[in-house]
Amino acid sequence: MTPAIAYPYGSPDRPLVVCDVDEVVLEFVQPFRDFLASHEFELVTDSFKLTGNIRPHGGGGPLDGPATKLLLSDFFAEQERWQRPAIGAAEALAMLAQACDLVFLSAMPPQHAAVRRPHLGALGLHAFPLIADESPKGVIVQALRGAASRPAAFIDDLPHNHAAVMRDAPGVACIHLMANADFRALMPPLPEGIAIARDWPHCTSLVQSAFAHSPHQD
Repeated sequence: MTPAIAYPYGSPDRPLVVCDVDEVVLEFVQPFRDFLASHEFELVTDSFKLTGNIRPHGGGGPLDGPATKLLLSDFFAEQERWQRPAIGAAEALAMLAQACDLVFLSAMPPQHAAVRRPHLGALGLHAFPLIADESPKGVIVQALRGAASRPAAFIDDLPHNHAAVMRDAPGVACIHLMANADFRALMPPLPEGIAIARDWPHCTSLVQSAFAHSPHQD
């Protein structure tokens, strides 16, 4: 059973880790490319975005926003066929969970959680609750953290999500992690103050270091 979500989440005496899913816990870019290929489309890496970078095989203009959104919805509906864990994610999360409360926060339409939650469970990631919500992530992270302002870390691949957390949940340690090297190379500059993880072992050490230096920790 996945624990129910409550706000704030977990114990005020334990640090909190809020972790994105796509391109962080689960690979996204390459599986999405494979999915697109099965539908006669391709994803090019001209810029750090999806809309405008999806084109039909054999020529033709890029898909617009609504068409891209429809393809994403189809992908998420059958994500268990395509998505696999990022290297080292399951082991790192199990290690962090020994001392921290951990929540998955995925910016996806809530209806897709019905597929994602069992898929994560099948990969051994059943112990952590999942929030599927397209609201700004900073507000959600602060609600999960609660008024006690306990030590917290946020792991995500997108700069605008880190900016939202820095704005709405001040004091949370923000750590950038992205599995796909092609898109990571195209990423715009991150807001100042965000730690950059090379991989999951490095990310784990950054989280542990952030908590060790937190003024709320003994």
